[in-house]
Amino acid sequence: MKRVLMAVIAAGLGCGMMLGCDEKKSDSMVDKAKAGANDAASKMKDAASGAADKAKDMGKAVGDKAADMTTALKGEVKNLMDTVKSKVETLDKGGSTLDPAKKGEFDKAMTGIKSTWADMTKGFDGLSGQTGDAMAKTLADLKTKGTDLMATVKTTAEKFGIKLN
Repeated sequence: MKRVLMAVIAAGLGCGMMLGCDEKKSDSMVDKAKAGANDAASKMKDAASGAADKAKDMGKAVGDKAADMTTALKGEVKNLMDTVKSKVETLDKGGSTLDPAKKGEFDKAMTGIKSTWADMTKGFDGLSGQTGDAMAKTLADLKTKGTDLMATVKTTAEKFGIKLN
């Protein structure tokens, strides 16, 4: 009986030791899993931060490009307005020598031209309070109005035989 008791005790200790080892292995595996999860979370956080920085840089680059394009368009519209202004003044001076029979019709045409010119000048002067899309839209509208006004000035000059050069 002593032998059986010794065998049972030895088996119990062996099982207890095995259970203890399994528990240590289990704790070690949990620790490794936690470390892996923390490492993965850290890498994801770093990747997200890097992506946010890249997006911010890209946004700045797009903003800079848009600002450059707006500046270029503003310069183009300014040049167009200077040209139109010069042609309107030349047309107005040329009309002062017209035959009285044509003068009434010419004055009516000049009233429309000067009104459009005044609207354009007001729009261009209002650009200083605008930014972004609003400025781009105003500049596009001014460019269209300027091109149309230039065509009207040329047509009027041809109709009344006035040289714009």
